[in-house]
Amino acid sequence: LAAVLVDVLVAQKLVKSKTEYRRLVGEGAIKNVETGERINDPLHLVKEAAVYRIGSNRFIRVLPE
Repeated sequence: LAAVLVDVLVAQKLVKSKTEYRRLVGEGAIKNVETGERINDPLHLVKEAAVYRIGSNRFIRVLPE
């Protein structure tokens, strides 16, 4: 089962709102650390375990169920 990244980040309070998440995506501030891929899609699905960097100092490992 895949998880939508925006829902995970808002639930874990790493971003204050979905609007802030969309702004960060637009600025290229969300990145998959393991692959180096910048997240450009606001509805990005996490299909496998990955570490994401949000801005310069927030990190989260996402483990989809």
